[in-house]
Order: sequence, then C-alpha cells, then structure tokens
Amino acid sequence: MDITNRKNIDKALKKSETQYCMLIENSPIGIMSVDTSGKIIRVNPKALEIVGSPSLEATMKINMFEFKPLQDIGISDAIKSVIKSGKSIQNEVKYTSKWSKTSFIKYSISTFNDENAKILGVQIIIDDISKRKSTEQALQESEVKFRAIYENSKDAIGVSKNGIHITVNKEYLKLFGYDKLEEIFSTSILNLIAPDERPKVIENVKKRTAGNAPSNYLTKGLRKDNSEFDMDVSASSFMINKEQYTLVILRDVTEQNQAKVALQKSKEKYRMLISNQTDMIVKVDTEGSFLFVSPSYCKTFGKTEDELIGYTFMPLVHEDDRESTAKAMENLYHPPYNVYLEQPAMTKDRWKWLSWVDTTILDEK
Repeated sequence: MDITNRKNIDKALKKSETQYCMLIENSPIGIMSVDTSGKIIRVNPKALEIVGSPSLEATMKINMFEFKPLQDIGISDAIKSVIKSGKSIQNEVKYTSKWSKTSFIKYSISTFNDENAKILGVQIIIDDISKRKSTEQALQESEVKFRAIYENSKDAIGVSKNGIHITVNKEYLKLFGYDKLEEIFSTSILNLIAPDERPKVIENVKKRTAGNAPSNYLTKGLRKDNSEFDMDVSASSFMINKEQYTLVILRDVTEQNQAKVALQKSKEKYRMLISNQTDMIVKVDTEGSFLFVSPSYCKTFGKTEDELIGYTFMPLVHEDDRESTAKAMENLYHPPYNVYLEQPAMTKDRWKWLSWVDTTILDEK
C-alpha cells in the first residue's frame, strides 16, 4: 500500500503544529491553556512575565478553580462559565498575582474542542494593560482638574469649533449677559462680537485654521442687550479626532482701558503744567542724582536736560553750604518727610539765593 500521501500529511501537520507552538511561545501577549478541571496545560513566557511568575513549574502547580486570588476577581467563575456554556468571555481586572505583582489585565476566554466538538478546556489570552489604565487614570484626573478650573474660573472660558460655540462656563455667560448655555449653544461666536470688529475676528478664525493666528488680541464684545465693551481675547487650538477646536479666555478690559486713557490725559496735563511752571521742579534719587528737571530749572542754571539727568545736584550748591544741605536732607528719611532750605546756588548768571521745599516720594511700603 502506498502511504506516501499520508506521510506527507503527517509531516505537514507536525510542521504546522511546530509553527503554532513557536507562535505561542513568541507571542507578545500571554496565552494559557486550561483543561476542564482547572489544571494549566500550557502557558507561554509572556503570560509568566505578566503575572510575575519565577518559573513555568511554579505556575503549572496552580489550579485555576482553586486559586483564591483568581476566585476573588472572578476569573475562576468565568472559566467555569465558558466551559459550561461554550460562550467566550472578555473582561478587564486588576490582579495581584501569587508573586505580589499587581497589574491591570485584559483577558479573553474561549473553548477548544476535539473533533467531535467536545469541550476539552479553555484558552485564555492575557494582555497587560497597566500602562493604558495608568494613562486613562491620568487623563481622568486631568479632566477632573480641568473641569474644576473651567467651572470655577473667574475668567470667561469658551470652546468653539469652526467658529461655532460648543461649550462655555458660567463666567462666559455672565460676561455677555446670558443665563443658560442653550441660549448660545451652536451659535456663531460672531454674534457676540461688535459689528465693526467682526471682519478682524473672521480673519483671526481663518488664520487659526491655518495655524498662524495671534494668541492674544483686543476686540469689542457685544452683550445680549447690544451694549459693547472692550474685550481681551486669549486663544489656543487643540485637536480631537483630527478636528480642530479653539479654547478662548475672555476678559472685560473696559475699565482698564478707561483708566489708561485717564492716566494718559493726566500725564499730558501734568507735562503741560510742569513745562509751563515758572518755579523750578526737580526729582532726584536717594543718591541725589537727577531723575527729572523742569524746563525752568534748566533755564535757570543754563544747562540742558541731558547735562543734568543722572548727575548729582550738589556741585550746583555753594561749597560752604554742601555739608549743611546734606544734613538737612537727612530729614527726608523721617516723618514728616519734607524739608525747607534757603541757600545760594550758582545759576547761569551769578550766585543767587534760592529757597527749596523738598518732599519725599514714598512707595507702598
């Protein structure tokens, strides 16, 4: 009888089995085979690594039905259920092995059968997902922190996509005079921008899509009651599922801008007052060097501002009076922080007697 064909089939089967065994042995995931009594038949090196087993022999001694750590996390019952029903089970659990290694594992249990479809046991595929779980936990913690900041921030924070509102916090609603998110949800951000400012904001939205928009700019907001206000915008973009979103932090800077305008006007008035003042006005530092000199002072001493700023005033005082002048100015460091002096000084024409009222400028401390 010619049995060549049978031998070739046997050879092919052995080769296939060898390749299968090599595949299991070198698999990047853990693989275990367990019979219907809970006895481990086969376990690959990756599975040993995942549970922190010191050896194959130590692992093979474990009965999957009787081992308490497996009972506690439900794996023992899961194996029994699969053997009884023939239906596969998947789950994720936190597991501390006999050898004190704690991991998050994802397992899949399915049956293997003989040629008559009789269940001989189960195959368990194990994957260590500890890193993934750690990342998920970090993301969840980050989300909780962001949510807390987002909800409790004193700044108006909003998220938009393609110029359409997605979500905003309470301060955002308050800034524009709205009560509920539903009032502006899915509406254009341009609805909250003063009409004259909309072209600039549209241009910034286009630039942001292209990735080159300014991160901070000033514009004018438009409230629900149609009143306008000066608004500072800080914007940044982020990606979710390959879609671009924009996060903005908005601040009403109307009062600050009004204060700046008022301060500028005050400075201009002060400058006009000083420039036209006939009395001499100077400001010196603690070393007696000029920080400011009025035009009348420059005119009296025949010097330019550049010739005086940064230099001490003492050379302009008569040498016989310099010691008494220095001593008198020590009173500027004590309450009531002022001193009155009469002294001769060398003006552009001649020595003249001048009277001075010196007052200390104090900081907040």
